[in-house]
Amino acid sequence: MRVFEHAFESRVEEFLSVYPDYIEQVKPALNGHFREEDYPSVEKLRKKFGIKLELLPIPTGDDFRVTMSAEERARVAREIDANVRQSLQRGTEDLWNRMKDVVSHLAARLQDPNGRYHTSMVSNVCDLADLLPKLNVSQDAELNRFAAEIRTRLCNYSAHELKSNDVLRVATASDAANILGQMDSVLRQREQGAAAPELSAEPTADQIISHMAGYMDMELITV
Repeated sequence: MRVFEHAFESRVEEFLSVYPDYIEQVKPALNGHFREEDYPSVEKLRKKFGIKLELLPIPTGDDFRVTMSAEERARVAREIDANVRQSLQRGTEDLWNRMKDVVSHLAARLQDPNGRYHTSMVSNVCDLADLLPKLNVSQDAELNRFAAEIRTRLCNYSAHELKSNDVLRVATASDAANILGQMDSVLRQREQGAAAPELSAEPTADQIISHMAGYMDMELITV
């Protein structure tokens, strides 16, 4: 397992070693529109990569678990359930963070009427709002509600329309700030234990696996 992890880390470092050269190559192609802040630093990009391996043996007739006592089997089952729940919780937290990042980025950009308004400024928000419910394995009701609200309130106008119309820009910026405030309030309540997330029944293995491909698409949505 360590050999596999080392190989993965080596490939990441190999990419990061040439990443600055890629940035230099695109500068001329952008014809004066290059913005340093559009490209994360090597250190920030390194944190985007990670790997975790969990090895689960295929049971056989002489598997040691066959001879376990009922109490021991129950303990192992509880540990497995706890690990699954922790993984689902981390995944849900990641979805919240991504949602906050894109909305926060939009709100910040709209504060500058003279800045460059790239098409992705709005499309990233809308794409994520469409994708979140599909990735919400635990069916966090609040997460789905905010995704719908983002789609309704922040995806009505293009970047060009927001750039050229101060009324639309200010109104959308206000909506984005309002949504961020609501999200912060919900997350603070959860941290304090005042409001537990409304979750549906425990997802099955098939449901979890069916959502995994969505994470690959989600990596393309960045701010």
